[in-house]
Amino acid sequence: MKTYCFRIADASFDIEADFPIEWNPFILRFLCEEAGDAQYHYRCEACRRFPAPKGRVVYRSDDCVVFSDEQGREERLYLMPVYGFPMILQKETDARNRMLYLNAELLEIMTRPDNFRIFNALAAEKMLIEHQAFVLHSSFIIQDGMAILFTAPSGTGKSTQADLWVRHQQARLINGDRTLIQKQNGVWYGCGFPICGSSDTCLNEKAPIRAVAYLRQGMGNTITPLRGSDAVKKIISEVSINFWNQRFVNTAANLIESFCAEVPMVFYSCTKEKDAVETLKRYVEEDNCGAVSASESD
Repeated sequence: MKTYCFRIADASFDIEADFPIEWNPFILRFLCEEAGDAQYHYRCEACRRFPAPKGRVVYRSDDCVVFSDEQGREERLYLMPVYGFPMILQKETDARNRMLYLNAELLEIMTRPDNFRIFNALAAEKMLIEHQAFVLHSSFIIQDGMAILFTAPSGTGKSTQADLWVRHQQARLINGDRTLIQKQNGVWYGCGFPICGSSDTCLNEKAPIRAVAYLRQGMGNTITPLRGSDAVKKIISEVSINFWNQRFVNTAANLIESFCAEVPMVFYSCTKEKDAVETLKRYVEEDNCGAVSASESD
């Protein structure tokens, strides 16, 4: 029996399996060197026939079906895209414990380092929301000890802007696709997360957030402050939310509203050139990204 212990921000969990799992190098960066008292426990079991899921279907996509019983406990059936073969069934046994049933015929595929199926089946976003943390689709850089996040729909240029800061301002790219956001000791932090899309950059580091830029490609560089409901709408559109789970939705909505009221946010229509960096840097350094008061965010 092998136990793997991980920590993401201040959430710890372990995964127990009687077969070896070759984790992706990005996920291994969040592996704890010493086992401790994990807050969540996952037990993996390979089988050729899954237990029948219980509860009613509350969500369905091409690769996942979510069931919920009368107590609100979830079961998630993960399917192989296109073919629809059952791959993993995750069952909540209680608030802290989960069972992961893995299709024995696909075990070799799912336990090799180029496969994220087991990690995705943990439903980390649900675990992390209990720690007042949420995952934002964004590129995350650290410059002068502070985090700047670039968020927008896929294909808008998040990675491009982050790369410009790396090349021209000696910023460090922490994650090219995901940022875990959590308030710690009264400060909002951008934290590393084990998934990074196609960016191939994923570090286990954190920094206080100086600003968030919601991007749009433009012919020039124009910065508009984002506040109140406008900021909330932009941010919530890029957050991983279990919309079928009302408790999750309520918690996420409250967190995002507080985040948008307390962290400077801008709508940035910009080019893909060096001057885009200079314009945003000048805006930040002129203290336009000071704390937003409650009255300003109304």
